Amino acid sequence: MTEKKNILVVDDEEDITLSIVNYLKKHIPDINILAAFDGDKALSILRSTDIDILITDIRMPGINGIDLLLELKKLRPNAKAIVVTAYGSEMIKRKSEDAGALYYVEKPFRLSHLCTMVRKMLEDEEGGFKGNISELELVDILQMLCMNKRSVVVDVRCNGRNGKIYIQNGDLIHCVCDRREGKDACFEILSWKNGEFSILPFPSPSDVKRTINESWMGIFMEGFKKIDEVNGNNVNGNNENSQIKQNIREIVNSVFQKVENLEINVIFNIEKKKIVFNGEMSEEDYPDKKFENYSRIISKLSDFVLDNEKEELTELVVILEESFLIFMRLSKHLVWCVKIRDTEKLGITKIVLEKCKAKLVKEIESAK
Repeated sequence: MTEKKNILVVDDEEDITLSIVNYLKKHIPDINILAAFDGDKALSILRSTDIDILITDIRMPGINGIDLLLELKKLRPNAKAIVVTAYGSEMIKRKSEDAGALYYVEKPFRLSHLCTMVRKMLEDEEGGFKGNISELELVDILQMLCMNKRSVVVDVRCNGRNGKIYIQNGDLIHCVCDRREGKDACFEILSWKNGEFSILPFPSPSDVKRTINESWMGIFMEGFKKIDEVNGNNVNGNNENSQIKQNIREIVNSVFQKVENLEINVIFNIEKKKIVFNGEMSEEDYPDKKFENYSRIISKLSDFVLDNEKEELTELVVILEESFLIFMRLSKHLVWCVKIRDTEKLGITKIVLEKCKAKLVKEIESAK
């Protein structure tokens, strides 16, 4: 019987730590997971337990995450590490990598992406990361590989069919499926609802021809749009709502390409206190349920403004020490929330959002 691997999760924000622990327990059952809420406790666990994977924040009381990584390297040379932080910068990323972190993740993040990284670290001795499409979202795997600048081949098999997706330094450069190549092959693979995949080493670059020149995000968005059209299409033309949803998703995600240092990009319902459309997150994946609190604050503030100024609250800007939040009202209950980790970009961000807001309002009204 294979011995269970030990994973240590360290973060001084207890809700985040417990969310990670519970998510990993649910989706990767054959592991032992330990938790610590500060660096000193984590170091004590490292000295007494053979840890295989460390998931740690950077800024914590006592020993910080970088020092903890250095201690991990001394105590457990074969252990692997993931750094999770809300204070991202190239310097911190470089220090994390120098200290031994295999992956670097900035908050907020999708728990499913983190789970994918952990699964990859738990790969078998042959070095092939394998999984079932029914258990893991293939697109999550692909996004994780692209965002982490990997060079690999994703080999996908479904009902006797075979497709390959080539990723070089984080760029989606080539796909083959049956007799198809390029984008069409990629769209076909993304439409598969079951099957198996494995991640293989990237061959010699001279052996791979480039058939895709668009960004991986643009390819995935176009692929999802085509899948939605197929799933919603019938003789009566009942795919209209599916098309509207896809249009809204594209508008929301387009902000990622226009604004740098984007941390939050979601539309949420202040009445139901839940996320409706999202960029890189979902209601289940967002660790600390901030949008429940945002919903309450905006509802109370809207009532206050209406009672005292006799006008509707349409926009709220919150300036923080190192970032800012913008809330834009799209309808009675729908609010668009964007957070940027760069206080100097407020002006340009508002210009971008105003243009996108007009498109969003139009799509939302057409859905009524």
